[in-house]
Amino acid sequence: MINQFTYDTTLQLVASDQDERDLQLIHKFADESTTMEDYAIVEMTAITDKTVVKDGLRLIVSKEFQQKHVDDFVGKPLMSDHSSERSEKLGRIYSAQLVTSDDTTSVKVKAFIPKLADNQNDIERIRLGQDREVSLGFRFSKYEEIERNGVPHIKVVPSDNQTDGIQEVSLVGVPACPGCGVTSIAASADDKPLDAILTDKYLSKDDRECLLFGRMNKGCLIDDVVSYERQLGLVTDMKLAADTYRKLSPFNLQDRRLALLNTLKKNEKRDTQTSVDVEALLAAETWEDEPPKSHADIRQEAINIAQTIRS
Repeated sequence: MINQFTYDTTLQLVASDQDERDLQLIHKFADESTTMEDYAIVEMTAITDKTVVKDGLRLIVSKEFQQKHVDDFVGKPLMSDHSSERSEKLGRIYSAQLVTSDDTTSVKVKAFIPKLADNQNDIERIRLGQDREVSLGFRFSKYEEIERNGVPHIKVVPSDNQTDGIQEVSLVGVPACPGCGVTSIAASADDKPLDAILTDKYLSKDDRECLLFGRMNKGCLIDDVVSYERQLGLVTDMKLAADTYRKLSPFNLQDRRLALLNTLKKNEKRDTQTSVDVEALLAAETWEDEPPKSHADIRQEAINIAQTIRS
């Protein structure tokens, strides 16, 4: 006997119209041919007006400062450990909103992380809960010295200084802001909860959880395979490709995902520069029988070789 069974999950349902609005915002920074399947979408609390302890200072990022600079978040990078290195840039913030709840004002942001080969480990660390803490990089030039519960604080307030504002948001090991962090991640537009699964009455709760996990895991595998194939230029119709791969077993999908990921990594590391040892060329054995060359002749040959390489 087959019954309808409702099972709760921690994943949030993302409506298709919301996906479309998010994609329009993302396309302000990315190519319009990209789809939600190309990105992991991360939602975060970037800052609050609660006390932040940094380098021995107790800071309060005021509601007024957040309100003035909330729009500055859009377009700023999502980094790792406040690094200025390009390789540590994970994604970009495309949406920011000022929220006041229970006497706390905070900025909620949404960022996209491209599902590139180099980003897969970071996406998995967030998805599995290993990386949840975030920290805000910002500049300020005006503050007020206040006391909160008898303890001295520095309250950051808005100013007319053009250098003030948001620089970036970073994933960090230990955050200065205890209330800041990742609140959700969706690996693609298809990461939706399975709130109903068909099962018979003899299946245990563990069996149901295994079915639920297996179905979600296969969906993630399909998303990755289609995204990697698109990056390699193997498919153009991503929906058609995804529909085709739903017929494959998870084991076949896992093998294909690994093969595509290795290909992407090789392509990214491929060295396209030409390296030439000019001295070795000038000292080649085939030239030993020729009359000794003057320093000017050798210099001219080196110049000719360099011009040939550039052309």
